[in-house]
Amino acid sequence: MIKHLSSPEWLAYTIAALVHCGLLLAIALCSAAVGEWLERKVSARIQDRLGIVRVGGRFGWLQPVADGIKLLCKEDIVPKAADRPLFKIAPYINFCAVYCAYLALPFADGWVALDLNAGAFFLLAVL
Repeated sequence: MIKHLSSPEWLAYTIAALVHCGLLLAIALCSAAVGEWLERKVSARIQDRLGIVRVGGRFGWLQPVADGIKLLCKEDIVPKAADRPLFKIAPYINFCAVYCAYLALPFADGWVALDLNAGAFFLLAVL
């Protein structure tokens, strides 16, 4: 085991996996923000109104950022009968489970975070 850990090969593989995970997470989060912005603009067009124009200039580009800041500043209300630690950690568990699915999806040749033999089973287990 010591011989395996002393080789720099595992470190390079770990760093490459972390970079891939970071890029995939950034792509997923940016696509969610753009999707939210686009949905608001399209629904405003369908309803014949202006839509989001107050935040981020004429087109409302910073509206998803403003929504995220607003969400972080909201007060957390925990019911008295609820298990407080579980109630607090549940959204993070959901977030991790959904974004773990991106680990097994091959986006291009060599662009897969986890090279699994049973990738389909991993996706079914995570989701």
